[in-house]
Amino acid sequence: MNEKEEIKIADKRASHDDDEVIEKEKTCAAEINDSVSESSVHDEETGKKEKPLSFLSLNMLETANFFVSIILQKAWIELGLIANPETGQAKANFEEARLAIDLLSAINEKMQGKWGVLGMENEINGQLANLRLNYARLADSSGH
Repeated sequence: MNEKEEIKIADKRASHDDDEVIEKEKTCAAEINDSVSESSVHDEETGKKEKPLSFLSLNMLETANFFVSIILQKAWIELGLIANPETGQAKANFEEARLAIDLLSAINEKMQGKWGVLGMENEINGQLANLRLNYARLADSSGH
C-alpha cells in the first residue's frame, strides 16, 4: 500500500440515517411554520386579507374552551354517535368515551365559576348530562 492511498473506515454498527431524518423533520416543521405564518385568510365580510388566528395568541380561558370543545367532539365520536372525520365511519369505543367524559367532568369541576364566558358552565353541564345518558344507554345495550 502506498502513502497516497487512504484507508476509509466505516462504522456499520449503527445507522447514521437517524440524524438525517431528524434534520429533515426539523426543516419540514420550519417550512410549515413559515408557510402558516406567511399565509393569509381572506375575510369575506371586510374583503381584507388577514393572518390566521394563532393558537398561541389565545388567552388561557380561550385555550381551555378550545380544549373542552375538542374533548366534547372526541367523546361524541368515541360513543359512535358522530362519524370520525378521518374515516367517515361511526364506531363506538366505550373505553375512550368514558375517559373523555371523565376528563370533561374533572375539568368542569375544577373550573366552576372561572369560565368567564356567559353560559359556558350550563353548556358543559348539559353536554356532560347528554354524554353520560348516551354512554349508559349505548354501553348497556352493547354489554359494556
